[in-house]
Amino acid sequence: MTCPSCGSQLPDGTDFCPNCGSVIPADSANAAPAFNVNDAIFNGGSGDSFASPNAPAAPAKKSSGGMIIGIVAAVAVIALVGIYFLLNGKYMGTYNIDSMTITYQGETMTLSSSDLGISGDEMQIVVGMFNKVTLVSDGSKGSGKIKFSGDTVTLSDSEITIKGTYDKKAKTITIPFSEFTKYLTSSDLSDSDQQALDMFNMFDEVTLVFKKK
Repeated sequence: MTCPSCGSQLPDGTDFCPNCGSVIPADSANAAPAFNVNDAIFNGGSGDSFASPNAPAAPAKKSSGGMIIGIVAAVAVIALVGIYFLLNGKYMGTYNIDSMTITYQGETMTLSSSDLGISGDEMQIVVGMFNKVTLVSDGSKGSGKIKFSGDTVTLSDSEITIKGTYDKKAKTITIPFSEFTKYLTSSDLSDSDQQALDMFNMFDEVTLVFKKK
């Protein structure tokens, strides 16, 4: 039991508090412990206004700084992707062979892919994200980078650079045939391929037009 006046711990059945001399009521054994400032401060007593040293600490507030930084970073990434698509998304897509233009002694003739007996899917320029490009020709593929600058387009990899023109209204890429053949040597070609190349070299100019699907 506890003395209601000074808070001293007393044996059950005590009539007088030896510490302060107070009379102990008969029902003090069942009374709630008296609040003792010293006990509460120094010994973690039962005073309701002070937390016990063994009581669980209140959870610390989470800083909102990390969340704000995460939101800002996410918005920045979305904005950059949006800017990229605004500037370069219009170029992305698949450009199928559409036609071939041949100039010889001042005369120009345009042959469609069907005239040439070539399916559009057999020759393609595939422009992907981040300036990646894939050239497809009769099942063979080559990858590199592509750059659009006004009406000029440049395709390149570690060994070759091919230049052409871009028509934003028609959505076409036009490349001189000589841009493809200038890197070839006779050792790269079979006899039939060499004969075909010699025939093309007779013309003043041959251009290939690829149109976006």
